[in-house]
Amino acid sequence: TDLFNDAVAFAEKIDFSVNNAPVDDVSVFESTIRYVAGLISAYELSGKQNSQLIDKAAQLASRMVDIAFANNVTVPFGHLNFTTNRGIQETSNIAEVGTLTLEYNRLSLYTGNDTYRQASFALTMSRS
Repeated sequence: TDLFNDAVAFAEKIDFSVNNAPVDDVSVFESTIRYVAGLISAYELSGKQNSQLIDKAAQLASRMVDIAFANNVTVPFGHLNFTTNRGIQETSNIAEVGTLTLEYNRLSLYTGNDTYRQASFALTMSRS
């Protein structure tokens, strides 16, 4: 429990509005499965007791949605530049579509913000 609480306290300090990575290229897929999904999973495993984990997942997902789905694209950018806030790779694959659908629907459920679900829904409808 102490280690988990330490991890939650650490996660609260992460600021996804700035890029601290050594590169500007951010993979939407990798960021979704590692960060967004990890934070959602930790929230669920905590018995839904640590809402700050959902807040952090939403902070990152919102930034990615704003860039990856800019200009109402039907397929989101696969990679983003968080320094310039622009999409830099226009291709995505079926694994990316699946994980965005899963994670963004879950995030909408927990935040009450349907933006994430709508983005992933529009994506799956464009693939039909």
